[in-house]
Amino acid sequence: MPVSPEDALPFIVSGNPYQVYTPGYGKVLGEAATPDEAVALLAAHLPNIPPATDPA
Repeated sequence: MPVSPEDALPFIVSGNPYQVYTPGYGKVLGEAATPDEAVALLAAHLPNIPPATDPA
């Protein structure tokens, strides 16, 4: 079964502390005390995808 793009990204689980996981709950990337810290942690683990080019 193909994986949709949004399922291939890390994600945040809300709580105290916030936890950032790899796709599919593969492993915990880290924990954060605040939502802003959790977002920063998640952003640091986003894949580096080159920008789309215009086919024109």
